[in-house]
Amino acid sequence: MVGNAIAKLLGNDFAEPLYVQMPVSVWLPVMTIKLFTVAMLTGGNEEHGWRGVLQPLLQKATNPLLATLIIGVIWELWHLPLVLNGVYGQGDPMVIVVSRMLGIVPIAFLLSVIYNGSRGSIFLCVLSHACMNSQIGYFAGSQLSQIIGILIVAVAIIMLRLWRRDAAYIPAH
Repeated sequence: MVGNAIAKLLGNDFAEPLYVQMPVSVWLPVMTIKLFTVAMLTGGNEEHGWRGVLQPLLQKATNPLLATLIIGVIWELWHLPLVLNGVYGQGDPMVIVVSRMLGIVPIAFLLSVIYNGSRGSIFLCVLSHACMNSQIGYFAGSQLSQIIGILIVAVAIIMLRLWRRDAAYIPAH
């Protein structure tokens, strides 16, 4: 929302997101139902594998930065059947995969920060993943928002020193 507000102040042209087009009394209940549906039935469930299994396994072997890069690439390749079946658009599948990877890898970093910062809370990762998947139509708008998101991820990587192994949370099991 902040990125959209800044883009509007700068005079950038973009399609207004749904939170601007519809009254709160309409989009808030729909958004809430959609959030819990996504968390229970679709994308949020991926977090049990990505952050619940793969993140701690990789962080035992390497630092959170490299672990997250690996997860981000695997995560996008996990969606390859959907790309090949046209779910994520038509066109050259390689172009679609690479462009989606530019979005998924920063999201993987955000979820890694949540996982490590919460000392391994899969629930927070599921909830965050579900928020991102279910709310994009309501809040997406300007490309400036995407750039701000990437900058936030970069600042988090630097502040949390994710290239250091001691920045990793590794459950004791």
